[in-house]
Amino acid sequence: MGGAPLGGAPGGAEAGVGAGVHEARPEDAERSRIVLIRDGLRREIEFQKQQPSILDAASSCGMELPFSCTSGVCGTCRAKVIEGEVRMERNFALDKAEVAAGFVLCCQAHPLTERVVLSFDER
Repeated sequence: MGGAPLGGAPGGAEAGVGAGVHEARPEDAERSRIVLIRDGLRREIEFQKQQPSILDAASSCGMELPFSCTSGVCGTCRAKVIEGEVRMERNFALDKAEVAAGFVLCCQAHPLTERVVLSFDER
């Protein structure tokens, strides 16, 4: 099972879909294969360290994932980490139990491992 370390302050990368500005950290994976599961369908994308978030990477590949605020506040982009590890820049939507259960906010998520599987179908 993957974990979801909470992150800190915004930094200086170009923003895509996300309203916030994200900064890559040394512990972030240089590249990561992200498998996204939604409505039972699996789609694999590549994430590069300089991308602002997993949500941005998916959007740039033409995927339509649920999102609203892109600031870590609303929880619309919530998904469960099935495999791998990610960290979040900010989290104002998930409680400690949800984070402990492996849920993350994709608008704030950065992969720490070379492969990450996220499911939007888990509740």
